Amino acid sequence: MSVYVAVAPGDIERLSPLLAIFFQQVVNVTCRTLPEDDPTVKHHVLMLLDEFPTIGAMPHLAKAFAFVAGYWLRIALVLQDPPQLDGVYGRDMAKTILDNCGVEVVFGTKNQDLTESLSKRVGDNTTTAVTEQRPRFWASFQWSRQSESEHPHRRPLMLPQEIARLSDSQQIVIRRGVGPIRARKIRWFEDAVFSGLRRAAPAVEPITVGLAMDDGTPPGAGGTRTRRIDDDRLEPTLSLIPGGR
Repeated sequence: MSVYVAVAPGDIERLSPLLAIFFQQVVNVTCRTLPEDDPTVKHHVLMLLDEFPTIGAMPHLAKAFAFVAGYWLRIALVLQDPPQLDGVYGRDMAKTILDNCGVEVVFGTKNQDLTESLSKRVGDNTTTAVTEQRPRFWASFQWSRQSESEHPHRRPLMLPQEIARLSDSQQIVIRRGVGPIRARKIRWFEDAVFSGLRRAAPAVEPITVGLAMDDGTPPGAGGTRTRRIDDDRLEPTLSLIPGGR
């Protein structure tokens, strides 16, 4: 089962408190009991948060990164640039969030600071340079004056400009405890296995809520403080849509 939470871009700031409560409840309910202590828990949960920094600060969720894995809850963040988190959570909390991510998938970027940082994080490789020395004239007749020497040199596995030039079909995977991986993306619509899993979106009736609007009358001033809404079918701004596979 999948649950999709969709918010219109213009309503994100206004609905940020509601989103914070929703995700806080997800963490609280999921992390009540350890799976090994509750035999009824049989499924892992993946929480995929696209454009995570734009949702706004959610301190409860940010602190949960350190322990949710033990409760079979995994969180995948999608963001354009790591410094985006600094402006929302501060440098220290943003660093804590990223440090608790076990796997990092990086696509091509043109940000110079980011490419240089990634180049350093990917690490270096040792290459061997061969130096030849020989006479300028009549070298073929002066073998004793010819020599070759090898010198080890350090070279980044990927230079910043090489990271910036990654094609749309390539990615870098950085995982704790293993070396960096340069891999090809899996495009689900080009892969027979994944494209075969595609299903039509289920038809879900929108959730409509009728609201009594405050007319601004102060308490105790007399009169009515509510007005009727003629349109009973209000278009929901926050959509909670259960989906299929």
